[in-house]
Amino acid sequence: MEGACRSLIEVLSVSATRAYPGPLLHTVPEAARLLSVSVRTLWRLIDDGTLPVAHVRGAARVSDEALRAFVDRASRWHRRPIRRIVGDRPG
Repeated sequence: MEGACRSLIEVLSVSATRAYPGPLLHTVPEAARLLSVSVRTLWRLIDDGTLPVAHVRGAARVSDEALRAFVDRASRWHRRPIRRIVGDRPG
């Protein structure tokens, strides 16, 4: 996931520095491709409110700003507890 986050940040920062920055809104398949996830996973992120969308004449679009914010939140280091395998107890 970290490699995917870096590539998205690079793509978005390059887009912001060009004379024509590219689309402000992406279709769901385009956004999924930018995040290196499936379209279904992106819909799950949208459905649970993790990734906001804009609707243009009923079609869902994901903004560059929403993608950047999602990558920023997702790329932060989170300490996760180590899950023990059942029956694997010290002792």
